Parts: sequence; C-alpha cells; structure tokens
Amino acid sequence: MPEGCTARAGEIPVPGVASPLTTPEEDSLDGFHCFCCSSLATRRCQQPRARRLRCARRSGWRPPPRRAAQNGATVLASSGDDGSSGSKKTPVKQGGTTLPTPEAGWPASDPLVTGVGGTYLGTDPAATTGRVADSSDQPAKCRSNPGVAEVGWTFSGGGYSHIFDRPDYQSTLSAGSTAVAGKRGVPDVALQASAGTGALVYLSLPPDGQGGLSCGDAPCSTGWYDIGGTSLACPEWAGMVAIADQLNGGGLGLINPALYRIGADPVKYAADFYDVTTGNNTADPAVPGYPATTGWDPVTGLGTPNAAKLLPDLVAAAHAG
Repeated sequence: MPEGCTARAGEIPVPGVASPLTTPEEDSLDGFHCFCCSSLATRRCQQPRARRLRCARRSGWRPPPRRAAQNGATVLASSGDDGSSGSKKTPVKQGGTTLPTPEAGWPASDPLVTGVGGTYLGTDPAATTGRVADSSDQPAKCRSNPGVAEVGWTFSGGGYSHIFDRPDYQSTLSAGSTAVAGKRGVPDVALQASAGTGALVYLSLPPDGQGGLSCGDAPCSTGWYDIGGTSLACPEWAGMVAIADQLNGGGLGLINPALYRIGADPVKYAADFYDVTTGNNTADPAVPGYPATTGWDPVTGLGTPNAAKLLPDLVAAAHAG
C-alpha cells in the first residue's frame, strides 16, 4: 500500500494486538498503538484459569505491565506513527489537536514496556550484506541515501516522556548514543515499518470505514494491501521474544534491562543489532524531530535485530542482571 494509503500511517490492527483502555495524562496516546505480549504469554492468557491483564480507569494502567513482568510476560508497544509529534485525543479515536512540542507516545513510554520504533528498508547496491530488500520501489528516504541498507522511518514515534523518569537501564548507553537525560527515552528498538516493504494483508471487511484502514479520505476496498507502521514492527518483535522465551524455557518478563546490557557491550552490540544512523522522525514540520545516530537514538532506539545472534544473547543477558 502506498505511504499515503493509511490508517495512522499505513497500518491496521494485526492479530495478537490489543488496544489500551486508559492512558496516563503525561504522554500522548496514539489510538492505533500495537500493544502486545509475547506469544508464549498470549498462550498462557488463553489457558483456562489463567490470569488476565486488564486496564481499568479506576485503577489506572501501571499494574498490568508490572504484573506481566512478575509473571514472565514481556509487554511491547509500538512507539506510534507520528514521529516526534503527538496530539490530544480520545483513546482509539482518529484526529485530535497536534501538540506544539515533541512528545513520547504512550504506552511505549512506560519503562515497564518495550517500545518499538520503525525503519525503512533500502538496498545495498554491492549486495555484500545479503540485506537487499526494495530495489523496484525504493522509498525516497533510501534513494537519497545510496548504499544505506536501513534508514530511520520518518514517522517512527520517538522522544522523551514528560512524566516517566529515566529508568536505570537507560543510564548506560552504547558509545555515541543520543543522551537520555532525566526522562524515559523512546523507543527501545525498531524494525522495518514502511508500507513500501511491509506485510501483505487481505482486507476482508466491506468498505464501510470500520476496518481501521483508509485510503485518503475514503475507506479502502476489500482486497490485498501492503501495510506498514510500527504496529507491524511491534508484533514482529513480539514473535522474536516468544522464540527467546522458548530458548529460555519460560517467559523472560521485562527485557529492557537485558537489551541495554547488550547495547553497553561493544562486541555484542555490533553483532546483535544493526545500528541505524541515518534518517530522522520529523513527521510534522512544525514539531522538531530527532536524528538517528550511532547507538541509541529517539528514532530507532538501539536499532534493528540480528535475531539469530540477539536471541541467545538476550536470554543470557536476562540472567546476568
């Protein structure tokens, strides 16, 4: 699907994704956030008598991710598809008033949640890395960066929370990282989110505007679409965490400390992550964005995974704390 054919930047709800019911008042809420746990935890939730994670306005949202971590479930959330910008809106309602300052999307801004940002996949003309992806319809951001295999997605939600303090695991970052001062930085990691190299999805719902997908000002017709968005990147990351859970023989729970422990090790970081250093998330010209830099940054976090190497190291790092 073209970048302009979107539901909050080219995305529709993906199986295994749920919407939060409430939000704290500090950070902006994107109604199309991916909000998921690893599939191992999902299977647990489907078992008879299993505990269910709930959000209730009366109790707030913080208890569910805390309980998830205590029960070995990893909670991930897309960082949003508005770049550094945010808006005031009712949960799961499109539209709203754009805020004039950079914002961090919630629930990804919660320190107990792993925030997932987005990238564009480009081409490697020399084909030395085996990462050739989109040579026929390469995104403009990649065409302007020849030889760069991956670029920070313009719409990748990222920035700093206005309420959540910087967690301890973000105190030590890989060399060259963008500084995380007093508040929580988002996202933690990333994966491709451009619809140009997205997932092929069949829209079976009639074009009644209720399917969560729009093409310009009109509902999309029933049929096949290439979709993107951080709501695609997030469940893909959740799938990798489920594999790590299997390697571990049980749920890892909160993986952020382990991710940043790997990021602080130059050798493991170079082997386990593709560090995305090109691009920015200035999605709205009126709201300053951030550049992708060496190490952690508020566009792609630590970067995208080299899963075959990262997952066993993630399990080891989780037990090293």
